[in-house]
Amino acid sequence: MSALPKPLRRFLCRLCYLLPAVFGIVLLVLAAIPHFWYVFDHQAMETHSLFSLQGNTWAWTQSAAAEESGGISLLLLRIWCVLFWALPILYGIVAATAALTSSIAFAYSPTSRVANKAKRVLHLLCPNRICFLLFQFLPLVAALLPQVLLFCYTALMGMEMRLATELCHDWILASCFALLSSILFFVTLPWQREERLDMFRIYKSKDAIKKEEAGL
Repeated sequence: MSALPKPLRRFLCRLCYLLPAVFGIVLLVLAAIPHFWYVFDHQAMETHSLFSLQGNTWAWTQSAAAEESGGISLLLLRIWCVLFWALPILYGIVAATAALTSSIAFAYSPTSRVANKAKRVLHLLCPNRICFLLFQFLPLVAALLPQVLLFCYTALMGMEMRLATELCHDWILASCFALLSSILFFVTLPWQREERLDMFRIYKSKDAIKKEEAGL
């Protein structure tokens, strides 16, 4: 891997900050496509997308709350329905910010004010590398909604249900995307340092360093 040509190393360094946005768009499109359903008593129920399932689940929690029924399932599903929107929206904001700020920063000299300002914008949302790695897994919460609902049906309500899908389960795809982004980020860390393409490192010019040392 260390023998890779410099242009390819630089491309991969840039790509690791763009992939979250690309994967986010893919997951968003998949979430809008009906592709899974529940099977109850050997009967296939309505085919859902993630969005339609969330809407139906939230509507059920509202009616169950009004009737003062639902118990633990109600609480769990209400919390999950809120996280279904909150965490992916946060993911989308950070992913878009990482893609935009890295494109701006890498278009300028590493020591330029524009590059460093772009990096500081990203740091407001994602202050360090650990946060950047953790945020990759935020879509997994929304992708797990079908499994959480299945758990409520089977373990908490005692119903004989199973989940089927035409495509890959959303949580598997979200996990693969998060792992791919994380692995690429780890692999490229030495190259980011060598090529000065690290969004979590502020590079200063010699003049700026001299001014700091002089207390100006």
